[in-house]
Amino acid sequence: MVQSVIGVGILLFGTPTLLLMGYNYQETLLMILPSSILISFLQAINSPKFLYDTKYIYIYTLPMVVFGLLFVTLSYDYINVKYIIGIMLILIGLIRSVPKIKQYLKALFIKHIVLYHILMGGVHGISNMGGGMLVVFMSTIHNNREIILTNIAYTYLLFGAVQMITLVLFSQESINLDAILLAIASMVVYMIVKIVIIKKVTDLKFNSLITLLIFVYGALSLINLG
Repeated sequence: MVQSVIGVGILLFGTPTLLLMGYNYQETLLMILPSSILISFLQAINSPKFLYDTKYIYIYTLPMVVFGLLFVTLSYDYINVKYIIGIMLILIGLIRSVPKIKQYLKALFIKHIVLYHILMGGVHGISNMGGGMLVVFMSTIHNNREIILTNIAYTYLLFGAVQMITLVLFSQESINLDAILLAIASMVVYMIVKIVIIKKVTDLKFNSLITLLIFVYGALSLINLG
């Protein structure tokens, strides 16, 4: 439901939840990536005219997603991914809740757009939290909900596809039936939300919902992880 409205959610909130339930990082990704990819695909194909320049994503972000995922896969026993995820969520929540920081970030994005895309890719590969940075970026640069949602969905689709390919090639884990069933269930939820809820959410409520969900979930995750 969250991803159907704001473009992210299955990875951003699903990752810490499943890790806390006892799944390892690779199992978590393979469980939730099919759902995320499917929802992102359905969102992205609806409004292709709203897509903006994506060259930075292809050139700088996606390679870093691969490198980050390979790094954490090979060194998972030595890195506490849960703490990285908790810290990233709370930082994103704090950034979104302070208007002056948002204005500062807007200027920073424009000046250091390449560095931000590189960092976003690395963070997503290591922790699956690049969606939070993506939301901050898109909702800072754009104000229109349709534009924000379409660009988030398209980028998230690319993230998921690259992660899935990397895991298939280098992971010892494999996709199970539960992941496929969850993807189907997610598609049904998306259809319901699209018809009943999403059109009733204004741009102001949309941005407020992003901030609230990221901040609250980030705070709870950090408390639990501590």
